[in-house]
Parts: sequence; C-alpha cells; structure tokens
Amino acid sequence: MKFSEILKENRDNFEVILGYNDDKNLKINIKENPSILITGSTGTSKSIMMHEILLELISKNSFEDLKIIPISKTRVELNCYADSKYNYCKVISNKDVAIKIIDDLVEERENLLIKNYVKNFDSYNNINGVEKLPFIVIAIDEATDIISNDDGVEFLANLVRKCTNLGIAVIINTNNVYNNFFDSDDNEYVHVRVSFDFTTREDALMNNIEDSQNLELRSFLVEIGSERTPNKYNIFDFDDKIIDETLN
Repeated sequence: MKFSEILKENRDNFEVILGYNDDKNLKINIKENPSILITGSTGTSKSIMMHEILLELISKNSFEDLKIIPISKTRVELNCYADSKYNYCKVISNKDVAIKIIDDLVEERENLLIKNYVKNFDSYNNINGVEKLPFIVIAIDEATDIISNDDGVEFLANLVRKCTNLGIAVIINTNNVYNNFFDSDDNEYVHVRVSFDFTTREDALMNNIEDSQNLELRSFLVEIGSERTPNKYNIFDFDDKIIDETLN
C-alpha cells in the first residue's frame, strides 16, 4: 500500500496511521498517545515510520499550529523539517543543547498553564484572547546517545509523563536494540512501542514473543498503551520525493 494514498484520507488533524495488515490500518491519535518509541537495526524502516508520522501531521496542520524540534546526531535525516516553516529550531545534534531546549519548553508551558488555571494544552488554547500555542513534535533520530544511560532514560521518562497535558509529542527512533524490548520496564512509560527487530525466529524467541515467526523486511510488531501482546503490521511504501511535495 502506498503512503501517498494515506495522505488523501480525511481524518482528525492528530490521527496518524502507522501501518496496515490484512484486517485494518493501525490508527493512533498522537494527542492521546504522545510518545512513540521505534527500534530497529539500520535499514529496517524505522526512519521511514518517523517521516510518515511527521508528514501525516504536516499534511493536516498549518505551520502556525504545528512545530517540529528535530534532534539528530548526523543532522541529515531531519534537515528537511528544519529548513521548512514547521521548524521550531534548526537540527540539534548536541545532547546537552537538546535537553536544555526541551527543559525550557516544558517549563514555559507548565508556567502558562499554572498562571491561567488550566490543566492542559487544549484548555489553554480555548481561553479567549491568548496567543494560541502550536502543538510540538520532538523528533529524535538515532537516539542511542541519549537513551543509552540511566540519566537519559530518566530524562525521557519524565518528558513523556508530561507530554499529554502540554501539547508536546515525542517520537524516538533508535538502533539501540536489546533483549526483552516489549517486557522492559524502561519502556512501560511509552505510549506506543514499535519494533522492526524481530526479523528472525531467534530474535523473537529471545524476546519472549509467543508464536514467533520470521518478519518480512518492512514489517513490525507494536504495542499500544497497556496492551501487552505485540501485533504485526506492515509499513507503507514510501518515496523520498513525497517529503518535498508535502512540505511545499
């Protein structure tokens, strides 16, 4: 199934489709599930999924209503968004700079909500006379250097806990593959857990996936919220030129 067909669908501005199988498309509302962790070895399509999520949101929201914070060690993968009107800032390649910008953003939004006696992003934007806040997506590409130590995991856990109320979503992709991905306590705080790693029976058995089977390239397993049984889906066919077409 081609990704371009998904962009033509008339859906809620914050509903995105992550993939499909024989029965249905996998739809999530990113306001209700504002953290997505994607893991996979190089070349398994985790970056494609990040692009597809961002482009679906861009296709339905103006640049006044949606901003992207691109974080990438190499700067290359997310540079197209930094050069667009949807950028909150240029690509950030330094972990400490990224943490400072995100901490400041979270503190600013928390203070605005407290000052105006509201509990969440939507309530704030419904106040008459205030300047509307854009929904912000933090896109972290190849996040190994950020989540490879206890401090990084704790930072991301704290960020995710605050995302729902502040109008901030975070999408993280990483090739930092480890055993028991779906059972790890470190991942319980993430709303959506996606893995492109189980491409062999050995991988699946090692990670305690029942009824394991080989996954084709471009297939993934996913858990959402408290659902603890991974389901299999396929990612959409993607052409890089659609990035420029959607941004322009």
